[in-house]
Amino acid sequence: TGGTPWTGTTPRIDGTPWIGGTRQTMDKRNAMERRKTMARRNPGDRRKDAPVNSAVRPRGVTVQLLEDIGAAFNRHDIDAIIGFFAEDGEFDNARGPEIFGRRHTGKAELRAFFGELMAALPDIQWHAIDNRVDGDKGYSQWHRQATLPDGTVQDWLGLDIFTFKDGLIAKKDTYFKIVE
Repeated sequence: TGGTPWTGTTPRIDGTPWIGGTRQTMDKRNAMERRKTMARRNPGDRRKDAPVNSAVRPRGVTVQLLEDIGAAFNRHDIDAIIGFFAEDGEFDNARGPEIFGRRHTGKAELRAFFGELMAALPDIQWHAIDNRVDGDKGYSQWHRQATLPDGTVQDWLGLDIFTFKDGLIAKKDTYFKIVE
């Protein structure tokens, strides 16, 4: 498999000179270097307390967007949380009277629900296990921990399935496992 011969000392992604071969070979090597570099980056190095500016937030669904949503929940930043939702956004809580749990619709209802949750469980945190994106869907697997007012510790594993429209949450559907 040929390609145009590449001569000279064009630097690779990591800054070391690359000599000889073909452009196709170089492109493959550079792609491998980019993947290695991305794999070495530690997403935990980002400041989790940095405010999210919805005006400059990218409109596409990305893992970074899921991480930003999770960070807003862990900061208990109701304004930032609600800013991620569409005006008519929905949250289906796992528990509730219907087969889908209990549905909360619209920013006012979402603000009330999440505000009450944060007030009742001031130490609630969701620790990300895995975040993935596929088209307009986001999948966030997490480990939730909180202490009830009576001292009972909640320790759950769960999954949020997000559906996005125009870069905003149209639906957040939550599933979890509870130790009994």
